[in-house]
Amino acid sequence: VQRANSNDQTTLGKHFPSTANEVLPHVLQGPDDFFVPPESLLEAVQRVAKTPVLTPLKPPVRFDDSLEAAQSNSALLESFNFDMEQLLSSCQDTTMGFGSEFCPIHYLQSIFEGHPWFPFLAGVLTHGMDYVFDSELSEVERQEELGQLMTRGNHKSALSDEKETQRLILKDVRHGFAMPLLPATVPKLKGGMVQPCGVAQQFALQPDGTRAIKPRLTHDLSFSSSTPNKSVNARIDIEQYPPMIHGWCLSRTLHFIVALRLAHPTKRIFIAKYDFSDACRRIAHSAKAAAQTILLIAGLAFVALRLTFGGSPNPPTWC
Repeated sequence: VQRANSNDQTTLGKHFPSTANEVLPHVLQGPDDFFVPPESLLEAVQRVAKTPVLTPLKPPVRFDDSLEAAQSNSALLESFNFDMEQLLSSCQDTTMGFGSEFCPIHYLQSIFEGHPWFPFLAGVLTHGMDYVFDSELSEVERQEELGQLMTRGNHKSALSDEKETQRLILKDVRHGFAMPLLPATVPKLKGGMVQPCGVAQQFALQPDGTRAIKPRLTHDLSFSSSTPNKSVNARIDIEQYPPMIHGWCLSRTLHFIVALRLAHPTKRIFIAKYDFSDACRRIAHSAKAAAQTILLIAGLAFVALRLTFGGSPNPPTWC
């Protein structure tokens, strides 16, 4: 970490202001979520943690990178009249079920029923996260947009290294987050839409303190080919999703450390960070949202069954 910070200071220090106050001069009051939890809360958590949960069954969809898998899934979808809602409804006791990676709703309710946003969470885990629009496309507009986007293809960042792009999407497939189809199936899919994908470059910290470039597949739900206001993100009614509260983690942590030091001046303080891999992918799209979140890569189509990196309602839904 020290080496990485030193490199940052040498490379970027001259471009940064000397203090954060030059960039963030306004002081805001952070959210006050201090409370003393009742004994019943801990008892409910312990009770739920000890309760056995049924393991989801294997779904009928094939999750591998072969042409045969895409053909099989396209045939399966055809048997359900190319309707994702019909297909997903038949898979609710499998790993494709909404909320399959969470405890059953009635278990969670005993812990979270007093939270003002629990009904929203319960809806997401029961029906998947839906796209709530303030304006819908007509069928003519949808088909026009779909045709143009299928012809246009992906962004340059995804085309510059097609093998890397393919590797990233196949990772999602193997985890059961994306369902491969034949591209010819997409125009037949009820309410189907595609979006271009890109590859974003971000830093990942290595064990020795250095940083390495880590590519991330992006799903551009803000892109529209026909007119700017027809993309998924442009039409989302964001007021229908929970408000985002972010930016307070560091200040809360620092205040907590100071409070601990004042209370225990001679004690050693430990701090740990846990990274849940692909965390937001634990939330499933609704059938309607999945049908509208499709990528075309390497001659195949991929239906995003879980939240993607690029949808504007995804961060507040997960948080």
